[in-house]
Amino acid sequence: EYLYIRACCAFQLLRYDEAVKGYRETVAADPQSPFAAKSQYQVALSAYRLAHYDEAMSALNPILSDKSLRQDALWLMAEAAAGKNDSDQSVQYYKMLVSEYPDSPYTPDALYRLGHQLQLRKAWGDASVFFLQLVERFPGSPLAPRALFSSASSLSSGLQGAKALRDWEEYLKRFPTD
Repeated sequence: EYLYIRACCAFQLLRYDEAVKGYRETVAADPQSPFAAKSQYQVALSAYRLAHYDEAMSALNPILSDKSLRQDALWLMAEAAAGKNDSDQSVQYYKMLVSEYPDSPYTPDALYRLGHQLQLRKAWGDASVFFLQLVERFPGSPLAPRALFSSASSLSSGLQGAKALRDWEEYLKRFPTD
């Protein structure tokens, strides 16, 4: 427990290298302890904060099957993949998160980021689908106006003028002051 608390203190002080070391020591000291899986997640989060995306993803792999951490692990996997510009992996993990946890607090952001990753691939129609899912499922989300705007932009870029016009009109109707 002491090792875990010490690592948490380092994390809170933004000493991520020290936190990674402390969390790894916690896991090594007793891999079956109640702190082991959470420490493994914190290794990944600390590595992510250091922009060590591969290290973060490696740390997450062993805990993806832990139901208590899976939602957070999927989110961080997607973010780490996006951080290292691996669109294929980020899309895969965002899709898993949205599918497995449709009402998660991460879901609106995951839908938006899915749309964005697909825009980067120039998959305009697919991007629009995820942006519109966000708008329909989470109309009160602060991301909803931007998602509807992005859907229209995607459709316009994909030369789907009529659908783009539909989304522009809906955007102006729903969010006239944005």
